[in-house]
Amino acid sequence: MADAVNHNPNIIPTNFAIYPNPTQNQFTVSGITENSSITITDMMGKVIYQTTSTANQAQINATSWAKGMYVVQVKGTQSSTTLKVIKQ
Repeated sequence: MADAVNHNPNIIPTNFAIYPNPTQNQFTVSGITENSSITITDMMGKVIYQTTSTANQAQINATSWAKGMYVVQVKGTQSSTTLKVIKQ
């Protein structure tokens, strides 16, 4: 259940993925570029987690998060993509 929304119509983010999704404790955001900004918010818009990637993927620890859906926004140098992840 990863929905990608590309804010630049010239770039198609077919390589962006979140797995496992749904997740219980930890998930991976892949297909990103180094120095991408990753911001995760709950459905009310509250920022839950924020980081800058150091590789082409990022491991996110969601152990302490409440069950529910979260929005993962990835901003790179050429695109901005929004994905959703479910914490079980």
